[in-house]
Amino acid sequence: MRLKTFIVVIVLLVACVGYATLTNSSSSILSRPTYITSQSAYLNPLYLHANEVEDILEGTTGMVMKRLVEVFTADDTLTAVETGKVCVAIGLTGAVAGAHTLTLPPAAAGLTFTFVDANAVIADDLWITAGAGDTINGGTAAKSFVNTGDVVNASCTVICKDGVDWIAMPSAIGTWANSN
Repeated sequence: MRLKTFIVVIVLLVACVGYATLTNSSSSILSRPTYITSQSAYLNPLYLHANEVEDILEGTTGMVMKRLVEVFTADDTLTAVETGKVCVAIGLTGAVAGAHTLTLPPAAAGLTFTFVDANAVIADDLWITAGAGDTINGGTAAKSFVNTGDVVNASCTVICKDGVDWIAMPSAIGTWANSN
């Protein structure tokens, strides 16, 4: 019985050694083997995109990151799930013209939004409003950061630093100020 067990173990070891190679070179990744090599973090599902993965890991190419862009034609309240979104305000639609208000979600550290005022009509200003208890640039709670300039594509990125205060970083285009 021991001899049979020993022979089975030897056969398994030989089979494993025959199908595994000791390599960490990129050439083994690109050859798309049907097995996993030792010292390699690549698993079979990644072989389909092995060239792209290798380029990213080697730093010879970058990953393309696209941000969600939403066009607003009416006042709206953003949610935390929308963090990273670019909010483009093109003005209010319909017979009513005037200020356009986008309200930030309850502050949470790390939330980030970029706002673009794509409307240059006089008195159609973009208002970014903080929620109850939250501030923008240390101003009064629940107040706004507003672009009163009538220049197309004025933009501002707003980041929550600590779960209470939003920091607004306007671009050089536009006339941005706290309304506190």
